[in-house]
Amino acid sequence: MSTLKKKGSMSIASGVVNLSNTIIGAGMLGLPGAFQGTGWLSGLILLLLSAIFSAHGLILLSQAACITERPCSFYTVAMASVPRYTILIDLAVALKCFGVATGMFR
Repeated sequence: MSTLKKKGSMSIASGVVNLSNTIIGAGMLGLPGAFQGTGWLSGLILLLLSAIFSAHGLILLSQAACITERPCSFYTVAMASVPRYTILIDLAVALKCFGVATGMFR
């Protein structure tokens, strides 16, 4: 029996491994420098706030997917809510990705 999956699908385990790899890699390279620059208390506060905002954004995105009963992305949510400003959403995501990419090589 073949265990091949359709194109564009993945298991939960492979998703967890992929996200863990991204989080651990960025954290190992970026957090020591951030804590050195801000100090322990400020670093922990900023880390906690970043985690809260990130989790809240993902919760909102998943709720939008449940309401519309179809896959959602930041772009599709922006097109549905504020189509005039989708370029700002694209720019914010591009800047975030650029920041992650350059932060790993610092």
